[in-house]
Amino acid sequence: MVETPSVVETPSVVETPSVVETPGVVETPSVVETPNLGVSTNHQYDIMMTMEKFENKYRIPSARLPNWDYSWNAAYFVTICTKNREHYFGEIITVKEEMPNVETPGVVETPNLGVSTTNQMVLSPIGKLAEKYWLEIPQHFPFVKLDAFVVMPNHLHGIIIIDKPVDRSGVETPNLGVSTSMKWKPGTLGVIINQYKRICTIHARIIQPDFAWQSRYYDHIIRDEKSYHQIAEYIIHNPLKWPDDRYYV
Repeated sequence: MVETPSVVETPSVVETPSVVETPGVVETPSVVETPNLGVSTNHQYDIMMTMEKFENKYRIPSARLPNWDYSWNAAYFVTICTKNREHYFGEIITVKEEMPNVETPGVVETPNLGVSTTNQMVLSPIGKLAEKYWLEIPQHFPFVKLDAFVVMPNHLHGIIIIDKPVDRSGVETPNLGVSTSMKWKPGTLGVIINQYKRICTIHARIIQPDFAWQSRYYDHIIRDEKSYHQIAEYIIHNPLKWPDDRYYV
């Protein structure tokens, strides 16, 4: 387990999903999933009420947490979904496991007829790409540390820890063979996710030309050790609870 970075105290504001602008259809964000951290909030109504027109077209305003700099040192719980929740990354299968006999002194052993089942994620070729490039993030962003991570059939969860030296003034955006808009501030969570999604897309479309991500991703700033461990446990055991997952389709 990677040590949880020091928590930056910020005003008490409900976290909302960060916005990553990528080509494709802009989708209205759904409920942000934060396991056992209180109440999930649906921001769809608020967003619809605050939409403004730009060049005679409605646009969805940024839903990022106000007054928070996403280049700050912190642990972030990130969820990224595929477009229309398509199962590009593989499937969850149910595996039967025989329960072993436990020998007890003085007790006559009887055959064990108990069989348990568990869910297991089987990655597709694109799912393996998603896993590979996620694990390579620290190679391109040396100030990033990774913790719990899982690829599900149509989304992935992971903990990204930004841990820069306090005297570092800026971080150069790595060159992964793709361009990054100049509006991105170097070293932010948005740049990290944007680069990850782009490099995955480039290689995934060699396998499946229709592959696409949902245009937004969701993040939650982890503020204390208790929340950190709850989220890590949620991520690790996510395949076991797949039928009850909000992304299950």
